[in-house]
Amino acid sequence: MRPHVGPTNTRLRAHLGLSVTPAMSVGMRIADETATWVEGELLIIDDSFEHEVWHDGDEAAGARLVLLVDLWHPAVAAEARAAMRPLPRARAEQAGDSAVLDVTGEWVVRRTGRENAD
Repeated sequence: MRPHVGPTNTRLRAHLGLSVTPAMSVGMRIADETATWVEGELLIIDDSFEHEVWHDGDEAAGARLVLLVDLWHPAVAAEARAAMRPLPRARAEQAGDSAVLDVTGEWVVRRTGRENAD
């Protein structure tokens, strides 16, 4: 998967390795750090940083299966969570856009590499 950023900085994303073997040769880069999934272990990342994943191993080793769960970022206070509007849903033509919650509690959508998206 090519380098990309998550849609918001208000969450952390937990990855639980369900089916991962060493023969798969899989990994992830988050900003300047690299990590890999381990079956049965959690890997928690802030996906608002640029990240990418790869699977370079033997295809016969099977598919990498990872459960993703979104969690509130601990820096987001309970009062702020209650006041937030739901993250806007993206239309197909908005794929690749991201949204960041500004200090007023409004979503700011960042456009990525497309001319005149709206």
